[in-house]
Amino acid sequence: MKDRLPILVVDDEKANLIAIEYQLKKNSYEVDSVSDAMIALELYKKNDYSLVLLDVMMPQIDGFELCQRMIAIKQNIPIILITALSDDFHLKKGFECGAWDYINKPWTEIQLISRVKKALNVSLTEIENMTLIKKLQEEFAKQNEELKLAGKVQKYLLPKWIYLKSDLLVSSVYHPSELLGGDIFDIIPLKDDKYIIYIGDISGHGLQAALLMTAVKSIIRLVVEENSDFSNLSYLVKRVNEILVQQMFHNKFLTLLISLVDTKNKTIKSFSAGHPPQIRINYHINSSELFVNKGVLPLGWTDDVGKDLNDLHQEVTYEDNESFLYYTDGIYECIDENQKYLGTKDFNQQINSLVPNLDLITLPLQIKEHIENNNYDLTKDDVALVNICFLDKYKDFKGRTYYSYETNNEYEFNRQLSFMHNSLLEESMNELLRENILLIIKKILVYINNKKNQERKNSDVILALQITKDKLKVEIWIHDVIISEDFILELGDIENFSISSLMYGNLNSYKIIFSHN
Repeated sequence: MKDRLPILVVDDEKANLIAIEYQLKKNSYEVDSVSDAMIALELYKKNDYSLVLLDVMMPQIDGFELCQRMIAIKQNIPIILITALSDDFHLKKGFECGAWDYINKPWTEIQLISRVKKALNVSLTEIENMTLIKKLQEEFAKQNEELKLAGKVQKYLLPKWIYLKSDLLVSSVYHPSELLGGDIFDIIPLKDDKYIIYIGDISGHGLQAALLMTAVKSIIRLVVEENSDFSNLSYLVKRVNEILVQQMFHNKFLTLLISLVDTKNKTIKSFSAGHPPQIRINYHINSSELFVNKGVLPLGWTDDVGKDLNDLHQEVTYEDNESFLYYTDGIYECIDENQKYLGTKDFNQQINSLVPNLDLITLPLQIKEHIENNNYDLTKDDVALVNICFLDKYKDFKGRTYYSYETNNEYEFNRQLSFMHNSLLEESMNELLRENILLIIKKILVYINNKKNQERKNSDVILALQITKDKLKVEIWIHDVIISEDFILELGDIENFSISSLMYGNLNSYKIIFSHN
C-alpha cells in the first residue's frame, strides 16, 4: 500500500526478520527491517513509520530500553513487542515502557497481521482525531480572535468610559462575562440642555446578545430622532417594543431604564421596563438611596406594554452635589464564597458605605472593585455601571474644573492647555509659580501622549483643577498609562509639590498638589 508509511521491524535474529518481513509484504505492507538496535534508533529518528515491531531480547540494548528511547523521540507511533517472555512481570514492564501491544513467540501469520491491522487502525483513528483536534483548535483560535475583534468593535459602539460636557459628566464601566455581551447603554444629546440616557440588558450572553445589542442601540436612537416630544418616554418605550416584537425578538427580552435629563431645569424623568432602579447618591450627607422600582414588563415579552403609562414616569429634581447610578443586574445578582446572594438592598448598602470616598470619575470602577474585594463573583453575567453627575461650566460641586484631552489630537491638546492657562490667570497666584505649574502639567500630558503613540493606542485623558486658598490640586485620569517614578522626579523644582496615584483596573488616577502660599 503505497499511501501507507512503512513498518519498522527490529530483531537481532535473521530468521525472525526474514519471516516477519515476508508475512508483512505478503499482505501489502512496506517494511524496513534491521537487526541492530542502534541502527534502528537512527532510522526511527530520520524516517516516518506507521508502526514498530520490536524484539525484546537483543544485545547492546534490549527492546524495553529501545522502546523507551523511541517514545521519547516520537510519541504517536505504536510499538508492538515480540517476545517469548509472557509472564506478568515482563508484560507489565513492557507496558510501562510505552509498548502498545505484545505478540508472543512463536507467532502465526494470522496473529501477526491481525495485531498489526488493529494497531494501525487505532493509530490511524488517533491521528485523525489529533488532526481534527488541531483543526478545531486552530478554528477556535481564529474564532476567538474574531470574537476579540468583535468585542473591540462593540466597545466602540458604546459611549467612551468618560463623557464630558459643560453641564454633564458621565463615567462608566462595562465588563461582559464573555468576549461579547448583551448589556447596553447610551447618551443621546438633544437640544435645550437635554439628554436621553438609558441602560438595558438583553437576555442571554455572547455573540447573539451582542448582535441584538447593536441592533437595539440603533433602533432606540432612530426612535428618539424621529420623535419630537422627548418628554413622552412611555411612547418611546412602546415604539421600541413594537419594533422588537415584530421584527427581531424571538424568545428574547430587553430590560430598559430610559431617562430624560434636563440640566437647565435640573430634572431627571425616567421610565422603566423591568430594569433595576437608579441609585441616588448625595455627597453632602454621604448617603445613597434606592429608587422605587415601578414601570412595565421587559420589552419583547408582549406586543402591548399597556395603554395609560404616564403615571409610571418618575421625575425628580436633583441637586448639584448628587449623582445617579444606573446599572445592570450582573452587579447585584451575584454570590460570594459562602453562597450568599447580594441583591439590590445589600448592593445599595455597600454603596452607602463607600460614599465618603467615592470619586465622580472612578465611581463605577470603585464600586465594582469593592464588590469583588468582598469576594462576590462578577464573572457569571455582564456588568455595566453608569454614573451621571452634573457640572456648571465644567465645574463640579467640589469646585473641580474638568478638561478632556484626546491623545493624538494636537489641536484639542493645545486648545485645552490655553483654556487651563486662562483659568489659572483668574486666580491670585504668583506668575512664575503659575507658569511652572502649567509647564509641569504640559510635560505630564506630553508624556502620556507619547506613551499612547508608542503603544498605538488612543483614548481620552481627563484632568481636573481645584484651586483653594493655599493649594492647587491637579487630578489626572488615564487608561493604560503608568507614569514612572523617574519621570516624576524630573518634573520640576517647585517646593511643596507632591504626587500620589491609585489604580482601578486599567484606569490610573494621579493626584498632584502644589502649594501657592
